[in-house]
Amino acid sequence: MELQENLSNAMNTLRKQCNLSVAALSKNVGIAKSSMQDILDGTGNPQIETVEKIASHLSVNPLTLLSCTCQLQQPKALLLLGGIRAVNRLSPERQREFATLFSQMLYLLDGKAE
Repeated sequence: MELQENLSNAMNTLRKQCNLSVAALSKNVGIAKSSMQDILDGTGNPQIETVEKIASHLSVNPLTLLSCTCQLQQPKALLLLGGIRAVNRLSPERQREFATLFSQMLYLLDGKAE
């Protein structure tokens, strides 16, 4: 149940960020609009291949869709997911570089908090 809720929340947030209608997203992914609406409502039980297609179309890792609770306020969730999408578009080398720099920044911020 938690995975369905996470998937629903993340998809709705990303779909809105991308200004995609339910009809457009379902067409791009290749599933019926009613099936897409079920997934977005948190009542659908999509196959893993469908989750992968949705993630690919929304430019995120499938695990992001399943693990992102998106319980943040809507603007913060949009900002966070937008950042994840941007990092996912980087080459693997640039992703590693980003991760290193991000870790260093968190370390510095943690040191200043004391």
